Amino acid sequence: MSDIEKAIGKRIAEFRKKAGLTQQRLAEINNITTETISRLERGSSMPSIVKLCRIAESMGYKPKELFVFSTNYSEKDIAIQKIIDLLQDKSLKQIKAIERVAMSLFEEK
Repeated sequence: MSDIEKAIGKRIAEFRKKAGLTQQRLAEINNITTETISRLERGSSMPSIVKLCRIAESMGYKPKELFVFSTNYSEKDIAIQKIIDLLQDKSLKQIKAIERVAMSLFEEK
């Protein structure tokens, strides 16, 4: 088992717990066995990219978040990244509208 498998497994366990899911429930949602979830979290097994994406999304996370291993990010950095992620698939018109709202919130009076 490689360091990357261990790190991804740790992230899966972290996300599962934050989502309030047991290994059994996460397995049921993803139509896999509880033992498979256990092996993933230990880093002794790695699913296909497609399954990995489904597992992340079933817990409410973007797959790329499984690959962010640094704990050096501040709470502010994480909040900013979440806003950026929310805007990624929006139209320019929607982004401009959000920009106007944000600007109006921070105008000095």
